[in-house]
Amino acid sequence: MTDGRVIADRYELTVPLGRGGMGQVWEAYDRRLDRRVAVKLLNRDLLSDSGDGDEVGEKRFRRESQATARVEHPGVPAVYDVGSHEDTLYLAMQFVEGHLLGDVIAEEAPLPVSWAAAIAAQLASILSAAHERALVHRDLKPSNVILCPDGSVKLLDFGIAAVLDAKTRLTRGATPGTPLYMAPEQIEDRPATPRSDLYALGCLLHELLTGEPPFTGTLPSVTYQHVHTAPEPLDALRDDVPEALTGLVAELLAKRPEDRPADAREVYGRLVPLLPAPSGTTEPGGYDPTRPYREPMAPPPVRTAPRQRDGAVRSRPRGDSRERIDVAALRAEAERLRAAERYTQAGDVLDRLLDGADDLPENERLGLMWRRAGLAMSARDHRDALRRYRALLPRAVDHFGEGSEPVVDCRRQIVDCLALLGQFTDAADELRTLYRDHYAAQPYDREALEVGRRIGAILAAARHHEQAERWLRGQADRAAEALGLDDNLSRGIIADWIRVRDALEETPRD
Repeated sequence: MTDGRVIADRYELTVPLGRGGMGQVWEAYDRRLDRRVAVKLLNRDLLSDSGDGDEVGEKRFRRESQATARVEHPGVPAVYDVGSHEDTLYLAMQFVEGHLLGDVIAEEAPLPVSWAAAIAAQLASILSAAHERALVHRDLKPSNVILCPDGSVKLLDFGIAAVLDAKTRLTRGATPGTPLYMAPEQIEDRPATPRSDLYALGCLLHELLTGEPPFTGTLPSVTYQHVHTAPEPLDALRDDVPEALTGLVAELLAKRPEDRPADAREVYGRLVPLLPAPSGTTEPGGYDPTRPYREPMAPPPVRTAPRQRDGAVRSRPRGDSRERIDVAALRAEAERLRAAERYTQAGDVLDRLLDGADDLPENERLGLMWRRAGLAMSARDHRDALRRYRALLPRAVDHFGEGSEPVVDCRRQIVDCLALLGQFTDAADELRTLYRDHYAAQPYDREALEVGRRIGAILAAARHHEQAERWLRGQADRAAEALGLDDNLSRGIIADWIRVRDALEETPRD
């Protein structure tokens, strides 16, 4: 589903991600920078309901957005732009892939203690950074938290709730689940403070550990309980929660702000003993919130297949499988976007085509897969391109045959991806295997010599100078014999060999 609207002559709305009383969230494309973004559209009439009037409310919206943009923390999605468009205000921000914490709770709760502690610790760290900037979230809840594939946590919608007062949000239903996590002072229409966020964190931590927020029921019942009713102790609901964590949750849920922990930094410090120690080991799979603590600063988990957006919380919803796919129209759209250098968006169009057109002939499907991998290369997403070419290779072998031109081209693209990713040793191994399989029988052919020269260059880039020197020396001899010394390829190979030989001679020997 594509909306077709373009916000501020820059952000093209493509897929609705969420809709509520406060407005809408869309997946969009930044036409200027060819990247996927999220755009939140806020209804102007809510500003009037909040009692400020449009102009004052819009200024407050911009001010809160600017404050959010100044929070430098990996758990806060980057803010790219803010402004007004027709009858709405918009906020363009980082597009985040992952699972909504609410979905994780629905499927997995109660969570292991280590997971609950790790999620809460990450949120406490985010809140600490925000509170130091005098920014209170006011609307911490599972649907505003994303668990990313690398185990990190992102907290969404900073500053949005601040534009509206509590009364407006409750009466308009702007955030349907919010009363389950609202601090007593917010319900009583008193100012929200950093400790209001800590109360919400306590509600969320309670839900992670038990599967339910501390108070449930109708809206009047829930709001009454937040103000007047003590929550049931965690140890009465679950017997494996450490005493330290039970006590922390009880303090976070204190009715009076002054009875809660002093700040988010203290909460984080009290959660640290419950976190796993760094292990240096990498386990398969993602979405493990303990990973940032087990493997600090580790690279993201390796994806073994091309990026799939179906399970991502910010992915487009699946259409009806019976929906007819207009292959020609989508092809033309992808080509139009490619010609405009909007490679990411063109790639998504081809993904829709590949996912939805089940009856494509194999030859046509392989061609689309090839174009899709090429778009990833054009977008300089070489890791995604590598995965796509590797997924394409066995199908190409089955369809065209091992030594066919499409298969050889695919294998060479894999080599290029590896080299562009700096994986020179792997690239050299792949290319030498290709050389042995396809070129070694005719080593004096120009194409074989070109591939041989490429192998030498990659070996040199991998700092395997001795191997590179031996290899290029042999290639130089063959080129001189087959092509002559005046041929440009011969001269290039000889120059490469001399350069590597000189570098080898200058290398200190042990």
